[in-house]
Amino acid sequence: MSTQAQRAIAGRLAEIVDTDGYPDGLTVVDENRIRVAIWSGAAVRYYAADGTLVHDLDVPVQRATSCTFGGGLDTLFVTPASNGVDEPHAGTIFCASGLASGRPANEARAGLV
Repeated sequence: MSTQAQRAIAGRLAEIVDTDGYPDGLTVVDENRIRVAIWSGAAVRYYAADGTLVHDLDVPVQRATSCTFGGGLDTLFVTPASNGVDEPHAGTIFCASGLASGRPANEARAGLV
């Protein structure tokens, strides 16, 4: 997905200015709130359903790429970029618990052709 498309999607949910980094992967949290990994922003942002920034979760890398809930949907996993990145923790998977709960994934059934 292009950076322009990512900004358009995240821009409909919350305002993220270029100087703060760029929205990358996101996950839906309980009560329709979202967490967004911020590329070049060293953070995962937590937004309320109305687009209000609730808080930032700082991560020790500049290029957070994705975030998702796992475990019992109470642990947030954050993945950063590793290729072409010269940081000690590049490519390390980070986890945080006690922040909120994720939502179960929707099941999809696809027929084989």
